Amino acid sequence: MKKFSNNTASVALPVSDLPISGLSATNDSPTLLGSAATFTATAAGSNVTYQWNFGDGSTATGVTASHAFQSIGSGDEDRSQTYTVTLTVTDSAGLQNSDSQDVEVVSGVSAVFTISNPTDGSLTVYFNAEESRGSSNGFGGRNSISKYIWHFGDSNDLEEKTSPRTSHSFGAAGTYRVTLTVEDSAGRREVSASQSFTVAN
Repeated sequence: MKKFSNNTASVALPVSDLPISGLSATNDSPTLLGSAATFTATAAGSNVTYQWNFGDGSTATGVTASHAFQSIGSGDEDRSQTYTVTLTVTDSAGLQNSDSQDVEVVSGVSAVFTISNPTDGSLTVYFNAEESRGSSNGFGGRNSISKYIWHFGDSNDLEEKTSPRTSHSFGAAGTYRVTLTVEDSAGRREVSASQSFTVAN
């Protein structure tokens, strides 16, 4: 049997008619957009060669291959995309075996915020999104957050800010649900889990 596996699943194929044995490949899934993911394969055979097809038009050869996925779509809600990566192994007799696995690529953008409720009866609430982070820039760092887009739950309006700290004055006491969307300098977005809180006067 030959096996191709990643950290979440494995597929076994009958290969009694092929001399290659112990075929397997591993990779981390999900992987961050723009960050190099390492793919490693093993197979027992004579002068075995390895051919990788990453599903985005890119290929590589060798037992170990490194690849950075650069696209997860263009829509605002596109925060992940699944690529089918295929490994083909060929031995010295020209016999081949291959299998495919899905790899999820995520944006790496993270929207996080805290809420400071007023203690003096004020209806003005303060929000802090400094813990939000941008996606990988492919050079070991992260892109900066360029937009903080708030929905404060008291209207249908969105408020776009460039600073991670902001405040909002609510018109009346009550329970509101606030949602933050952040966009980094590479144009990648993430919507945080919304938070509900109560404003009391």
